This record gives sequence, structure tokens and C-alpha cells, in this order.
Amino acid sequence: ESPSMPRTILLLLLGACILGANAQTTPEGLRFLEENAKKPGVITTKTGLQYKVVESGPAGGVSPHLHQEVHLHLVGKLMDGSVFDSTYETAKRTAMRSRLIKGQAEALSLMKPGDKWELYVKSELAYGNSNKFHITPGTVLIFEIELIDVIPDEIFRQELFVFGLLGSIFILWLFTKSPLVDLMSSKKVIPLKKAEGQDGNTFVWMDIEIDFEPAGRIEMELFDSIVPKTADNFKCLCTGERGIGKSGRRLHYKGAPFHRVIPNFMIQGGDIT
Repeated sequence: ESPSMPRTILLLLLGACILGANAQTTPEGLRFLEENAKKPGVITTKTGLQYKVVESGPAGGVSPHLHQEVHLHLVGKLMDGSVFDSTYETAKRTAMRSRLIKGQAEALSLMKPGDKWELYVKSELAYGNSNKFHITPGTVLIFEIELIDVIPDEIFRQELFVFGLLGSIFILWLFTKSPLVDLMSSKKVIPLKKAEGQDGNTFVWMDIEIDFEPAGRIEMELFDSIVPKTADNFKCLCTGERGIGKSGRRLHYKGAPFHRVIPNFMIQGGDIT
């Protein structure tokens, strides 16, 4: 089948994002949300996220943007009230808005430092079918989320550069059996026309969302003849054919966020952990 959009040619891909359909909310969960929406103080957004303001922070606070890090406390509960995650028992969590589940990320876009909300999150805005925390797919989750503070951009950029560099090295080491082979190959300057369209080159695609809205498809040609192991590893992460990793999570880019976008240059992501 011929590509529906012009091919995007990438010589080296450090990460990307595939967003697919999540497990649908169970009938029991839908009934819970329907009744919950009628309760005083509960607000429902256009995406179906429900929230209730428990405490409000000082006036004049600024909400974090999508790629900004925050300090927060978080308690995750099932519909019966049983707790499966709590930062109050460990320490406050540092997180980037774009790396949280959709429901939490949407709520943080509306919150200010000092705010404490209770969220009621349908499966499509939560973990879907990822089985994280051994949660049954389709389950509605309840989160208590307290936004402590927002980390200034200048500090975040410095940390991002360091972690981005280390992360890239780690990914190459983790998924490439012979990284030096591809690294040495990458030093050779090869005309793009000689690499493009070679027999055996693999084509992959990714459906992208921006602020939870479909934004189109990126199609890529992988240069198997130039960097075979890098291309094969990337393809396997796109298809998920490597199965389950040591952490118990599927080795798949599906649902992974982009954490860095530099216009007209590059996009970086691929955090599947």
C-alpha cells in the first residue's frame, strides 16, 4: 500500500510516539461516572475527565505547560477506594506534564501551585490496556493530585540536556547488541539518494496526538542497509514484536510521549519505561 503522506526520512531515531486505541471503560465504570457527574462540585470536561476541587492554592499561580516539570503528590485509587499508588508514603514526585496519563496531564493544565483536586478518570484517559499496577483494563480510576510547585524552564532545560544525552546512550546500549557497528557506520557520510529506496528498507508509521487530539500520521523509511541493527531495534519497538521486557511492560512505543520538540530540527521521545 502506498503511503498516504510524504515519507519522512530519518537517519537516526532516538524515540517516537505511537498512540493507539485504549481499552474502553467497562459498563460498571460508565455507570460510576454517570452517577458521579451528578454530585456537587464535580466538573466534567469535554474529554470526559471529571474532577472536584478540594483545595485552591494562592491566587496568581501559573499552570505548567505541556513540557514543564512539576513537583506533586499523587494518590491512585480504584473505584472501591483501595489504594494502588501513593507518593505520601514515599516522597513527592517530579514529573513532566506530557509524561503523565492523559487525565492527569489535562488536570495539571488547569491547576495552579497549591491546588489539590480529586480526579475521576475513565480508562481511555488512564492506563488503558497497559496493565500498569496490575489494573484491569477498562477500569475507572480515582486520583488525588496535589500540585506543589512548577519547575522554572531554565532549570528544566539544563536537566533535559543531560538526561537526554544519557538517555540516548542508554537506549542504544539496551536495544542494540552491537552498538559500535552502527556507531562506526554513522560516521560515514552517505548520499541520501543512495540510502533511500534500497531493497529491504523497512517502512514504519506512527499516529500522533497533540493535546489529546489526532494530529496525523508520520511515515518513516528505516535505512536497514546502512544501520541494520538500529533500524531493526526501532522497527521492533514500533510493532511491539519484542514482547514484554524485564520490567513487565511491553517493549512498544505505543502511548509513549514526546518530551522534546525543536521546530524544524528534531523531536525526541521514546520513553517506554
